[in-house]
Amino acid sequence: AKANTINLSMPESLEFYEYKLEQAKAKHEGLKNGTIERAHSFYLTYAKKEVNEAQKNVELSKRLWS
Repeated sequence: AKANTINLSMPESLEFYEYKLEQAKAKHEGLKNGTIERAHSFYLTYAKKEVNEAQKNVELSKRLWS
């Protein structure tokens, strides 16, 4: 069940979290400028939270594996 799981204990996590950060930033920007429709009023807030978490994981992964 855990064969496809990537976490901070793996060297591959750096590329994975950088990819997730780019996805989260694109989603957040799309919600801000209106190209992605908001499903509810807190959708933009949740997208910003995803960006912040992804950024934190990238920084931590860089410290661990760079």
